[in-house]
Amino acid sequence: MPLFKSVRSNGVEPGTAVAEEAPLTLSLLPGNPVNAIAVPLIVEIYKRAGITVLPKPIPPLREARMLQEGTLDGVVGMLEGFEANHPDVIPIPVPLETLKVAAFVVDDTPDLATLLGGRRVRFSALRGVDLQLKLPGYVEWVFVNEPSQVMQMLVRGRVDAAITVDIAGLRMAREMPEAPIRALQPALSEKHVYHYLHRNHADLVPRITAVMQTMYDQGYLQALHAQFRRGTEAAVSSTPPQNQLQQQ
Repeated sequence: MPLFKSVRSNGVEPGTAVAEEAPLTLSLLPGNPVNAIAVPLIVEIYKRAGITVLPKPIPPLREARMLQEGTLDGVVGMLEGFEANHPDVIPIPVPLETLKVAAFVVDDTPDLATLLGGRRVRFSALRGVDLQLKLPGYVEWVFVNEPSQVMQMLVRGRVDAAITVDIAGLRMAREMPEAPIRALQPALSEKHVYHYLHRNHADLVPRITAVMQTMYDQGYLQALHAQFRRGTEAAVSSTPPQNQLQQQ
């Protein structure tokens, strides 16, 4: 490690001699199944940039407060548009992944149109995560604090559908084989996921962008997410209800 480094967050001028630089703290959603790929991915990105990072599970509401206070260096990944409600962050313009926001059910609802078909519905979703959805009809939201609780509310019959990104919902469904969880088609929306840095680290944006663009051009990002999806998508992905299968 070089003796002379550009210190970004402790007020030391570039070129000052320091023994070691503290790692950047990057938040991620606690209990999110996607963390299994997000953590090694973000560590690899910053390793290639010559920077040490500390991915740390932080609940969304605390994350928002820390970003406002400037005590958090960035966010591992969040749906596009995150910066609209969090002006203290800068998106790295290379998408980490493209995800679909989906409705998961355990009953015989055949598709999304039927679910939203003019009746009152109750949806579970994670508190503090803006899915940026505009839904027709009367929707009652039940917000929970942990990703697993989104699906637990559905399985216990507390809501009509669980709303979450497809890759996380499919992984949680696979881990609950006792429940006939499936994703309705079509998806509610499709969103890019971006990595965000606090504006205090605006000087790092070009370097991290260059590293991520190279990894994207090499197919590294796509291959990693494809591998995760292959281990997730199974019969739970988007199958029709059982009674519909019997009629075919």
